Amino acid sequence: MLPKKRANLLMTASLLTGSVLGTGMISFNDTAHAASSTASDQSTAKKDAAEKLNTTYYSAYEGHFPNNAFDFYIGKSTKADVHEKWGPPGTPISGNSDFEIYHAEMGNPGYALSYDKDNVLKEIRNLGTNVEREHSIGGITVKMLGEEIGSADHIRHLPNTGETSYIYETGDFELEFIMGKDGKADHVNLVNHQ
Repeated sequence: MLPKKRANLLMTASLLTGSVLGTGMISFNDTAHAASSTASDQSTAKKDAAEKLNTTYYSAYEGHFPNNAFDFYIGKSTKADVHEKWGPPGTPISGNSDFEIYHAEMGNPGYALSYDKDNVLKEIRNLGTNVEREHSIGGITVKMLGEEIGSADHIRHLPNTGETSYIYETGDFELEFIMGKDGKADHVNLVNHQ
């Protein structure tokens, strides 16, 4: 028979760890650590999305997106320039769409590009990433837009999709955040100022 003090200690340990031997069950400490990790992951995702928002906003003043599409400028770059750098699109322009689509792969965002009649770039759409989307444009919320870059110059409701476009005038260009019904960015467009 165990002394009373040792038995109480063993009972307390088993309650805290979920097992007499201390294994096989999730302890309160593990649960607290998991909650802390989740909060940390969410904080990192929010920070990454805010950074993506700001770099996108300031690059828009120059007529391009940051990172992968950095070399492609609205009104300057041509379809040949894009094909030279990225190769043929995953989905070419068709009767249903005026956009060439480069699909998201391995953490890189997808893009849809549209050209004028002279094959000069007239619109770039950043479609975001498929993996860890909340670290990129998928983590941009309506609230974040206001906190990071201020109120939109124009807000347009898109009845066909139920989305809302938050439009920011960036010099000669317009940056449009197309927000889904969930209040998060579905994609981001860059076009010449209308």
